[in-house]
Amino acid sequence: LRYSWEKGALDNGAYQDDKDYHYSTRFFQTGVDIAHSFQGGDLHLKYDYQPTVRHYLNDSSDGSAFLKQPFTSYTHEADAYAHWVLTPRMTMLLGTALRTEKTTQSTLSISSWGESYSKVSGDSASTSALNVYGSYILNAGGGFRLETSGRLTEHKTYGIHPVFAINPSWTV
Repeated sequence: LRYSWEKGALDNGAYQDDKDYHYSTRFFQTGVDIAHSFQGGDLHLKYDYQPTVRHYLNDSSDGSAFLKQPFTSYTHEADAYAHWVLTPRMTMLLGTALRTEKTTQSTLSISSWGESYSKVSGDSASTSALNVYGSYILNAGGGFRLETSGRLTEHKTYGIHPVFAINPSWTV
């Protein structure tokens, strides 16, 4: 479990103080990580839930424009992966991960330009991504190590995209 609460003051741009522009944030994270070791490796199942609430308020008592911006987001993350020690010099990791996010935000602004209000809800401001990934590591000896890895991501908005990497390294 992790919880944080903060509040603070904001400026009115880069070089001007604003005496009544404040924010507060509440962040809570809960999760579980279940691990099981077996001969030659281990298996992990993870889940995290993260609701975040932010409020920005510039109450215009110092003559600046009125601004009120509440923000709420909800994030779910699930990850399952297995790690195998194939030989003393070779290891492999395979896994899958799912992440979903939703947010609700609104802005009320009142200034000499007039009043403006906008709102976006979790029905339209949401995203999800499903990943399948793997990694193979070879410790060749003498400090040389070679990792090859890949990830296939299916994103709600951007579709399916593969990523591959070959990472040689030398430990001195």
